[in-house]
Amino acid sequence: CPITCDLCDVELSNAQELEEHLDSKSHWDTLEHIQRSSNYDDMAVAFLQEVMVYKSQHCSRAVEENAFPGLQENHHMTKVEMFHCAACKVHVSTSAAEVEAHISSLEHLSNTKEFEEQQRHSCLSKAEAMLKKLQPQFELFIKGACPFE
Repeated sequence: CPITCDLCDVELSNAQELEEHLDSKSHWDTLEHIQRSSNYDDMAVAFLQEVMVYKSQHCSRAVEENAFPGLQENHHMTKVEMFHCAACKVHVSTSAAEVEAHISSLEHLSNTKEFEEQQRHSCLSKAEAMLKKLQPQFELFIKGACPFE
């Protein structure tokens, strides 16, 4: 199960990466775009962020802890770190040379422009759906109560 930021439509490999993403400029740019384009007030945007923080703190860790309960040493498996390029939908080695080659490729540059445009469009409908689906929790959040108890 990939861990995703539902608003930015990016996959992350663990809860720590999701937490880092939620603090990133690109994530906050998405929230600002949602607010500007949908005329949501600060409370609605704060709630969307709270939903994603809740996901990173609760749901993601549960997935990680139970991902491979039967994996043993004699299975000869090694965890390998990779980067995932959401724009190109590929995994790239963490080698600096491979990362640099990928991000400077014409294909990546073209895909990045298309991805950003698609992401800007889809985040609006995702935010609207999230607020609609979680309306009772949003009302609790507005009143200052914890919406996820």
